[in-house]
Amino acid sequence: MDNVRMVLELLKGFSMFVQNSLKSSAVFQGIMCTELLFEDCFIDATGKYGLPSRVRSDRGAENVDVARYMNTKRGSNRGSHLTGSSVHNQRIERLHRDTTRCCLSNFIATFYHLEEEGNLDPCNEADLFCLQHVYLPRINRALEEFRMGWNFHSVSTESNLSSYQMWISGVIQDRFAGFTGVRDILEQVPDSYGIDPDGPCPLDDDTVEVTVDEILNPLTRDDMQSLKEVVNPLSCSSENGMDLFITAARFVANKIMER
Repeated sequence: MDNVRMVLELLKGFSMFVQNSLKSSAVFQGIMCTELLFEDCFIDATGKYGLPSRVRSDRGAENVDVARYMNTKRGSNRGSHLTGSSVHNQRIERLHRDTTRCCLSNFIATFYHLEEEGNLDPCNEADLFCLQHVYLPRINRALEEFRMGWNFHSVSTESNLSSYQMWISGVIQDRFAGFTGVRDILEQVPDSYGIDPDGPCPLDDDTVEVTVDEILNPLTRDDMQSLKEVVNPLSCSSENGMDLFITAARFVANKIMER
């Protein structure tokens, strides 16, 4: 149960990246995911929407690389990365709640149900591998659908513009205002901007880390190819993928017993 809860906590925390670029692979790789979250989500998002002038976050370990990157790119001692209590991040906390409620809660309930029915052993590495194989693509798809819905739904209080339209409008409206974030979207900024090789890079030490052991692939290359042919993770399922997981778990168990 503890292993499942740890995965679910990582999954819920992962939803903070939904507005920009959602990929759940870092969560279900089963390794300490802070570096992968940074590379797969934050860097990808800034490539699409530009690097902000400042970033605010809590003191979670998943934000350390973001803080380091912002201080390197935007410069230290100017508030490039602001840290504080989560109560000061109301907007992202609200988005976190909506992502969990509208998108991730279904998977959370499914994982608990699989365990309660005896189909998922959180201490069995083969079961965790099958969980990753089946649900990583399904969660990625669900998160992408949520992202599209969130970014392109109309906001009645903003003349029915979508979030994406408001972002485009803001960039155009402020193109001559000299704002750092807007300027970088419209102009080519050298990679060396804001870098002070001799300057400090202040980071808070009171971070919290969650480490998950790596999930190893118990199959040979040929067996892995056979599993992909037997179980398509994105196949239609009236049971939210539980039937696919059980099929995958049986396949893997049989291959392990044949050795």
